[in-house]
Amino acid sequence: MAEAADPGHAPAPPWEVKKGPGKGSAVSPEDNYIWGNSLDALIAGSGKPQVRAGVLRILSTLREVTVTSTTTGGQPTLTLRASAPAMPGNYLQTLVIGARTGIPVTFTGGVPGQAPDVTVTYQVTRVTLADIAAGQS
Repeated sequence: MAEAADPGHAPAPPWEVKKGPGKGSAVSPEDNYIWGNSLDALIAGSGKPQVRAGVLRILSTLREVTVTSTTTGGQPTLTLRASAPAMPGNYLQTLVIGARTGIPVTFTGGVPGQAPDVTVTYQVTRVTLADIAAGQS
């Protein structure tokens, strides 16, 4: 999963740790790649139980990632959070997915206790071939 985005890159050995941008904290490039590529897989493969199960299993290998059962908008959800060393410094990223469907609900990123730097709310819609032909998507 660490090389999913760019199979041609040569990741640093696990013992080699780089400094975060301006934070002076250790960041594991591999953990960061695994987290980011896992999010991409969950978003692209949302709704596919095999994708969700595989990604959650991979994320369970990262000590800095937590998965908690939550409720969002009255629906059961899973909240996935990554902190250092997958993230620089005191940065935290959170992805909330439907517990039954795996479909992303929200994503936030930022420093705990402050307003998020990034907030994304996902909305899933179905598109038909007729919609695309009519220029709608």
